[in-house]
Amino acid sequence: VNFELVSITLQNIRRVREGTIKPLPTGITAINGSVGAGKSSFITAMLWAFYGVTPLDVPVKGMRRQGSDGEPCFVTVQFRHAGQLIEVTRGLEGRKDATNALLLVDGSTVAKSSKMVTAWITERFGGMDAKGFTTAFVVQQKELDDLVRARPEARRALIERLAGIDRMSDALKAARDEAVDAGKVLDLLPGSAE
Repeated sequence: VNFELVSITLQNIRRVREGTIKPLPTGITAINGSVGAGKSSFITAMLWAFYGVTPLDVPVKGMRRQGSDGEPCFVTVQFRHAGQLIEVTRGLEGRKDATNALLLVDGSTVAKSSKMVTAWITERFGGMDAKGFTTAFVVQQKELDDLVRARPEARRALIERLAGIDRMSDALKAARDEAVDAGKVLDLLPGSAE
């Protein structure tokens, strides 16, 4: 998926009263800070904005920051895909914290219901569901610890998985193994190698 994140904006989501993240132009952005600062809140909110689900069994109403009853509660994710600026907003409103969602493409409304937003995002990302999205785009905190401590082979495997090229590496290794096996068979056959 050719996906360029423009910004993630939160208001009264999980631990964050309000905040915006804009990626660095280098192509890799790391969110760091002290424990409890709200780093995971941005990632959780992005997943919720796109798919209407939350990780780690957090109930949807648990997305609202404690003590923010009656205040706006939403996440807005802006990104570029296929030359278009896409903006997805999902939030909670009313006394019962009903979920609302809105999808804009180049400033025009495309979807206004949670189901339509999720279906559009899933289709736009080539059928990628919430689990696939998390695997493809998110490095969990424990994985970063593993990355730092890993031996070179394990570090390479983790980076390949995160970059989505592990399947290509597996296929390449299988092809090399097959070529070695074919060479052994050729050596056993009578006549010239040609």
